[in-house]
Amino acid sequence: MCFEVVLSHFWTPGASGKGIRYLFYIMREYHVPVFMFMSFYLTAGTIVAGGVKRKKRWKRLILPHIFWCCLYYGIYSWIGTISQFSPDVRLRDLLWQILTGHSQKLNTALWYQVNIIWITFLFSFIMDIWEADNKWAILGMIALGAVSLQYSGVNWRLFKDLCYELKYPLGRLIEMLPLAACGLAIGHFKVFEKIRGKVSRVYLITGLIFLLMLITTYSIFIKPDGFGYSGIKQLVVAVCLVYLFWLLPFDWCSDKMRVAISQITNYTLGIYCLHLGVGNILRCFVWPRYGVKAGTFVECIIVYIGCYMIATVIAHSHIPGIHAVVE
Repeated sequence: MCFEVVLSHFWTPGASGKGIRYLFYIMREYHVPVFMFMSFYLTAGTIVAGGVKRKKRWKRLILPHIFWCCLYYGIYSWIGTISQFSPDVRLRDLLWQILTGHSQKLNTALWYQVNIIWITFLFSFIMDIWEADNKWAILGMIALGAVSLQYSGVNWRLFKDLCYELKYPLGRLIEMLPLAACGLAIGHFKVFEKIRGKVSRVYLITGLIFLLMLITTYSIFIKPDGFGYSGIKQLVVAVCLVYLFWLLPFDWCSDKMRVAISQITNYTLGIYCLHLGVGNILRCFVWPRYGVKAGTFVECIIVYIGCYMIATVIAHSHIPGIHAVVE
């Protein structure tokens, strides 16, 4: 899915991809919903329990975000003094980047990290204030309310005319809330495990593949006006995809294969935060010099590999704690 992030920003496939690329083409729409759902599914225990684990979670969210905001500001400011790559980067751009993750002159992709921080704060507040039964009812009402705001058009009308730095982070916050709430609930109540205990893995995998093909091929769900990820379709596909990969028999894989998969996925955070900077710098300074065509599938592979290599170097540097900004 991290490669899908690169594709969504740098690939121009036309009407559709061809062959195996068609799968990448139709999946480009769902990388953010999958990541948002997984983020809260995997950290459900930490958010619900609170305490020391949640404090560590806050550290894992906030410090990398500030690091990447400041790094983009420093590099783009320096490049702006020697070229027209990112002219007139100011301190206010850094402030927007830290507060909303969506400065037009820096790294607009960090809205996702800011949304996770905002939602984690909201869910942590709910878990701490309300009693056991009430907090899940409130969480459900928030998710349903967010869906209602999308389909009623209120979310679109409320934020569409705001400045660039605000409209997407705020509009997408409403679109991310149902995904995050479902991820938290499914992770906390072990829904995947309970279903797996009652239904054969083969039947579940077959059913999920069929459902995904049906949903992504036909217009079953109405997509309301929004900021890229509106509608219930995003939620259904994200849950199905995560459950499908959860069910795949990775225990059948060899140790070497599992190590390889782990190494590929280790630096997802770093690749996500790096890809816009690496891709834009390549397009500005490298591709024109060598006549490389932008917008191709191959370009996205190069950007992904470049980001992975940079993230690996950062993780293995001897700076204490630096690995946390890429892992």
